[in-house]
Amino acid sequence: MEPEPRAARRRGPLRFAAVALAIALTLAGCQLQPSSTPPPADTQSPAPSEGTDGNVDYDVGEVVEIWTQASSRGEGYSEAVRDLMRAHPTAMVFTNIQAWEVWVDALPEPLIEHGRAIQPDFADEALLIGSYDDCMMVPSVDHVGDGQLRFTATQAQHVDCEWAPSTVVIMSIPLSALGVDADDVGLV
Repeated sequence: MEPEPRAARRRGPLRFAAVALAIALTLAGCQLQPSSTPPPADTQSPAPSEGTDGNVDYDVGEVVEIWTQASSRGEGYSEAVRDLMRAHPTAMVFTNIQAWEVWVDALPEPLIEHGRAIQPDFADEALLIGSYDDCMMVPSVDHVGDGQLRFTATQAQHVDCEWAPSTVVIMSIPLSALGVDADDVGLV
C-alpha cells in the first residue's frame, strides 16, 4: 500500500474538527451571524472627502454622556431614561446655552443633576441628543454636508437580545469639524 500524501492525512482531522465545532455550537444554541457592518478603519474621524454635490459624509463627534436603563444610578433613574426616550424618540441638536438649559430643566427629576453637570461650550461645539434601544448598538453621528447631521445607532454584530434597555446618548460635535457656524447646524 502506498503512503497517503501528507496534505490528505491532515485534511481528515481538520474536517472532523470543523464538523465537531459546528455541532457543539448548534447544541449550545449559538447562531453566529456575520456582521453586515464593516469595522471602523480607526477611532478618529477621517478627513472629510468630497462626495456628490459637494456633500461630505463621515463620522463626527464624541460621546459626552450615556443614560441607560441598564445603569443603577438610583431610584427612578431607569424609568426617567425610558420616559425621556419616549418623549424624544428622534434626535435633537442644541447650539445655544438658553435652549440647552430649558431642556435640562425639563428633564425627569433623576436626570436633571446629570444634565446640569454637562457644561457645553457652544462657541466651539453643538450637542446632539439621540436615543435608541441598546441591543449591542453603536451610536454615531454623520455629517452629510453643510452642517447637517444624521444620528444613527447600528448593531455592531447580530445579537438576539431578550431585553434592550432604553438609552439616551449626548454627543459633542465640534463646529470646526463641520466647517459652519452654530446657526447652520441641523438634522436630516
